Amino acid sequence: MENMIRIPLGGVLNANGPAATIANWDISALTAVNNSATSGALASTTTGSGSGATFTFTTSGAGAVSVAVSATGSGYLDGDTISVKIISGNAINDVGSDVTVTLLIESDYLEGGGDEGYISCPVDGILACVIPDTASAYDTWIIQQLQDEHNRKWTIKIAGGTANNYVDITKRINNVFVEALQSPNSHPLLVLPEGVTVSNLYLG
Repeated sequence: MENMIRIPLGGVLNANGPAATIANWDISALTAVNNSATSGALASTTTGSGSGATFTFTTSGAGAVSVAVSATGSGYLDGDTISVKIISGNAINDVGSDVTVTLLIESDYLEGGGDEGYISCPVDGILACVIPDTASAYDTWIIQQLQDEHNRKWTIKIAGGTANNYVDITKRINNVFVEALQSPNSHPLLVLPEGVTVSNLYLG
């Protein structure tokens, strides 16, 4: 039976996804705005353990509000609510008092789609190699798998990789693959060094 490796994800917001679409925000408290203005990057709080995300709200000449993810943060989970306070002195706020807008996070708002990703290990496949990014940022690891008539290339995007820990990260990824290939139905979890997280995982 096919086995899989479980990859914990860092809960990083997808800067180009639904979190950057104003329709998904509850901005009902922002009842009056100044046209053609921008809020600047605003800090946020959350009901969960995520942190670091900031958002910029912009109004058009007609008063339509748009939002951009200025910093993606980390540690967010499906079901968390993010809150952003827009104070009364902010350029876009014409309400006359502080207002708070909120965003309910869904899995597709997060890079990788949730709190855990998976790499399958087909019974007819083998692990070819784990290739770390040593060129500059130490943020991309490639996993090559071979199967009959084709190969599969997984990409793991990592935060916290450095010249000092990339060998350890590579060994841990390799070892969890070996464990999965040697122990059917075990579905082992990748455990990374402290301070290292996976922001995204995809095939291709």
